[in-house]
Amino acid sequence: MAPKSNFIRLLALLVGLLSVFVFAPLKAQENPYGPQIDSLEEVLLAHTEVDTVQGRILFQLVMSNLQAGNHARAFQLDSQALALSETLGWKSGVAEAQEKLGRIHMRKGTYDQATLHYELGLALREGLGDKKGMARNLNNLGVLQQYQGKQALASDYYLRTVALAEELGDTLTMAGALSNVANIAAIKKEHVLAMEYLEQAITLQEGSTKNIYLPHNYITLGSVLRKQGRLPDAVVATRKALRLYESQENLEGQINAWRNMGKCYKADGLIDSAKYSYQQSLRLAEITQNVREVGNAYSNLGSLYMSTSEFVQARDAYRGALHAYQITQNPKWLAASMVNMARASMKLDQQDSAVLYFQQLAMTAHASDEPEVYIDAYFRMGRSYRNSGMLPLAQESYLEAYRMALVAGSEYNEAKALNNLAIMASAQKDLEKAKSYYLLAAQMHTALNETAWLLSDMEGLGATLISLGDYDSALVCFQTCTELLENLDRSVSPGILQGKGRAYYVLEEWDQAEALFLESLALYEQKQNLIGQANSKRYLGNIYYQRKEYAKALAWLRESLTHAEASRSLPSQIGANRNLAEVYAQLEQGMRAYEHHQAYVVLKDSLLNEENLREATRLEEQFAFDREKERLLQLQEQEELLLQAEIDRQDVVQYALLGGTGLLLVLLIQVGVSFRRKQQQNHQIATQNTQLKSLSEFKDVWTQMVAHDMKNSLNTIIGYSAHALEDQRMHRINQSGQVMLNLVTNMLDIQKFEEASVVLDRTPVQVLELVEKVKSRVAFLYQMEHVLLEVEIPEGIEVQVDRAMMERVLVNLLSNAAKYSEAGSRVTVRWQAQDSGSLLQVI
Repeated sequence: MAPKSNFIRLLALLVGLLSVFVFAPLKAQENPYGPQIDSLEEVLLAHTEVDTVQGRILFQLVMSNLQAGNHARAFQLDSQALALSETLGWKSGVAEAQEKLGRIHMRKGTYDQATLHYELGLALREGLGDKKGMARNLNNLGVLQQYQGKQALASDYYLRTVALAEELGDTLTMAGALSNVANIAAIKKEHVLAMEYLEQAITLQEGSTKNIYLPHNYITLGSVLRKQGRLPDAVVATRKALRLYESQENLEGQINAWRNMGKCYKADGLIDSAKYSYQQSLRLAEITQNVREVGNAYSNLGSLYMSTSEFVQARDAYRGALHAYQITQNPKWLAASMVNMARASMKLDQQDSAVLYFQQLAMTAHASDEPEVYIDAYFRMGRSYRNSGMLPLAQESYLEAYRMALVAGSEYNEAKALNNLAIMASAQKDLEKAKSYYLLAAQMHTALNETAWLLSDMEGLGATLISLGDYDSALVCFQTCTELLENLDRSVSPGILQGKGRAYYVLEEWDQAEALFLESLALYEQKQNLIGQANSKRYLGNIYYQRKEYAKALAWLRESLTHAEASRSLPSQIGANRNLAEVYAQLEQGMRAYEHHQAYVVLKDSLLNEENLREATRLEEQFAFDREKERLLQLQEQEELLLQAEIDRQDVVQYALLGGTGLLLVLLIQVGVSFRRKQQQNHQIATQNTQLKSLSEFKDVWTQMVAHDMKNSLNTIIGYSAHALEDQRMHRINQSGQVMLNLVTNMLDIQKFEEASVVLDRTPVQVLELVEKVKSRVAFLYQMEHVLLEVEIPEGIEVQVDRAMMERVLVNLLSNAAKYSEAGSRVTVRWQAQDSGSLLQVI
């Protein structure tokens, strides 16, 4: 039976190798929709008749491939379904095929084509009198416009969907469309309107058996309430959504609810509660294996840690999000994660890492065939550079976003880029350019009916015009801001009031300026904004100074100086001291006037020195950043070439291994069949034993050959990785390679023992030195298993042993000890002298 046992072992070994080297990589790439697609493909092949049933199968295949991300196959199948429907004169099938084409193009980001197909589907449904199909197409057109940032057009489509659904009495579709309109209103910060739509949607579904949109509406309601600052009400609404999702056993909905709950708690400053909510969403996402939501949860945790200045934890959380989004292969989410990793790296002063992430972001954007992804990536890059004070790089990023928006025909993103470019120009004191950018952005946002963005344009333009001395035009801008805020049902911001007050002050309209400064002061006091209070009080003091009411002027200016000093704002302290010096001079209090004038001079010099130092530092950092960016780009190109060469080499090895293993497997199957036949013939037993013996010898030779080849490859890996041990990942690769090399060496030793060909090379060895060396080799295993490894061996003990053999024995013992010890336990290596010799213990 021994020859047969050896044959079975050899066959099992080969099958195992085949599964590891060939089938395992294929399984790792398996798409979760694969079985469903394969099943439908079989059904399609079996159904040979050309009829509407075949069309239905094709449509199911289109959706499955679309969900799996196989856009090319989905397009091919849908084109086939369209041709079949036209041949059969099946008009509803033609309409459905057009709608599916619209969805395919929308996924690919080719929005013009998507719009064309959805409009064709809408026209066909209208011709068939299919109002339900019309409502579905209108809703899809609304989603499409919303993707392109055309919120006004999207709202129009959604409202048409609502009207049609109301005519049909379809409360479910109506509620869904109302929810979509509410989302747009919330995005535009039209919170009152959003609340009205949400209340209608909720009323339609409460008490109805068809209330699948109800928890989602509560989620949106919570989001709107959160943006209004009504945080307790927002939490209540979100909890209602959570309870409904729990009753429906809808884990995906629960993830969404916990995520929004975390946002509410974060906005309320309840960090621990926010962290718990995000962790709950992460836990459910991992249970459902929803990689996208895993990424979202990690991203939210990273944002939370950033807000509490826990930058190391933020970086780790963002890294988890990045890994998740790499699996989803969604370029937009991937771009967001790279920006977050760059931000965290900057906070940790890891500029090299930040540059690398920005380079990866640029490459991801360029590789994407979706214009929206490209534009969004450069917006994120610009915002990150701006927050880090790298204004020229931020401006370059916004310019790239603007150019791409022009190419893609995205007016929304074009206007958004102009707004950001205006902010950059203003920050760099290029006021004329800032004015031009703000005017262009305002014109586009007016045409797009983007009220919230228009408000930002007019406020920035007003501040720019004041700096340029055009006070009348600035007043017009601020008045427009007031009207826009009324339309948005939002209170006027203190910055707008202060800007209008400054304009009236320069125009010497003291009463109007005083009223505006008092109003802005009240709002700044509510917000506890010391700098805002200091500036408002300083202008009030100046108004009374102009009126020659010096006592009141002194009172306001002293309070202004107090707030300025408390906020450590040099510009505000400079202004307050200068104005106080002027008032005391009028009151002929020379000593007081001199004190404040001296403080003004010292502070002004300090500010100039600080600004010069800051600018010099910024220029130095910018130069170093650009130089490092260029160097890393060159290194990245070299690494890509090396990586491509390694990939090509691995492909050759894998194909060779696949072919050789396949041939060997076929040979073994033939030998097995021959073996069974010969076993039935008693007179050929001798021949059979001879063949099995030969096969066993072949196995030994083949095993030795594979082990030697693996040993050579592992030596190569260890050799190359040894040159980069300062990198933690390369260090891990080096240590793992050494452990695998030890296993291969053990295989060869076992064979030598079987052949009785082992010769021990005994030499003097220091026991402590040997054990410490082995300890360093297995240290990473103990770190992974959270087990403590201790050595209790005195120095100076020397023994005569085969050093290499003893080292492998210790590696095996300590590796097994780490593997089978509980986390938090301890493994000890001891030396004990005995009468009959010495004992090395692993306890």
